[in-house]
Amino acid sequence: MSTYSYRERQFAKVLNNMPRLKNFLKRGYAFLNYSLYGLKIPRVISDYNIHRVGDCLYDKQEAFETFWGYYDKYPMNKFGLVLLNTTLYTTQKPPLSSRTIHVLLFDIEHSRVLLDIETRTYNWQQGCRTHWLNDEFFILNDFDDIAQRYIARVYSAIQLKEIKRFNYPVQDSFGLDYFLSINYRRINTLRPDYGYRNLSKMNDIELRQLNNDGIWKIDYSEGTSLLLYSLEQIANFETENVDLNAFHKVNHLMINKTGDKFIFIHRYLKKNVRFDRLLLADVRGNLLKVLADNEMVSHCCWLNENTIFAYLRGIDNIDSYYSIDIQTGKMTLFDNSLFRKYGDGHPSSNGRFILSDSYPDKALHQHLLLYDMKSGEAKELGSFFHGLSYNEETRCDLHPRLSPDAKRVFFDSVCNGKRQLYYIDL
Repeated sequence: MSTYSYRERQFAKVLNNMPRLKNFLKRGYAFLNYSLYGLKIPRVISDYNIHRVGDCLYDKQEAFETFWGYYDKYPMNKFGLVLLNTTLYTTQKPPLSSRTIHVLLFDIEHSRVLLDIETRTYNWQQGCRTHWLNDEFFILNDFDDIAQRYIARVYSAIQLKEIKRFNYPVQDSFGLDYFLSINYRRINTLRPDYGYRNLSKMNDIELRQLNNDGIWKIDYSEGTSLLLYSLEQIANFETENVDLNAFHKVNHLMINKTGDKFIFIHRYLKKNVRFDRLLLADVRGNLLKVLADNEMVSHCCWLNENTIFAYLRGIDNIDSYYSIDIQTGKMTLFDNSLFRKYGDGHPSSNGRFILSDSYPDKALHQHLLLYDMKSGEAKELGSFFHGLSYNEETRCDLHPRLSPDAKRVFFDSVCNGKRQLYYIDL
């Protein structure tokens, strides 16, 4: 299958300063290429067994579409219980705060729903940030209508009920010690793909107030909150001053395995042109260093306690995957031909393997890739048709997640015409 060439990607980069024109041309060009390359290709190409999660739900017509969310969390605990989102209305249209999605606790071995939770706080890219805190407790975001604020709710998979709630929504967590929170109202204003719609969008005056917004740390036991880093502090870090004409936000917080550090993306917009920085911080309130600051940072993950793996604009302005040593700041190009062929994706790692995906190629297929860091071998696990019905905010990235034992890969796909959660047995 034909991938986009270097020249095509460079032209798309030029159009970044004209987002509306880019989206228009991108859709038309995708349709043209699909007509040339994709009409005779199967919707799914893989040598592995692929399973759809919750087939019984579809048989009973209880779920219209299913999905998990982002690539940084794994949906199954060690007891075989899976968390997934379901919706009775199409995900080809943007979310509506007046409509709910259902978060299901699903016993995959016995094909039964153990818990059904409704929430009106979600998006199609990350769901409601549902994830396991440990093998019993899981957390998700919701909206408090009385207090008019986003909240986090914790449930027990043993007691099958809510056991705790917080006055801040979760972005990432470290077990039952603490979690980090961001302003989803700001996110919805500047990047609706990852925001929530229960509150009105912020106006320009509110967006420029940076001293009381940023990253909060919430103590799990006490429920106390601390503004760990303000946007003002972040915007001023290793820069001369805050650009008041720019709109700042932070997103994609990822805590390391020991819980003492995390990375995040600082993004600011000038006249609708986006600039990205990748920052490293600790949970005591000390910004440590800027890991990348060359306009574009896309997706990241931790390889180990000292190394970040990320797709960004790095050495010689080349957009590619890089590994970054957080101690020295040294950036190394990840020179693997298979990953380089497909470009940007959503990487994750269990310490031995790197799993990632791609955006649709000219045949509108997304590719699922696995790299063995020990042997240096890379292989393609499969490719999946995306189509044009889901696009921009309603797109369906594969967002693959590798199980801790590396025996199973969960991913979202619209290869059969609807957004659905699948897994591959490796």
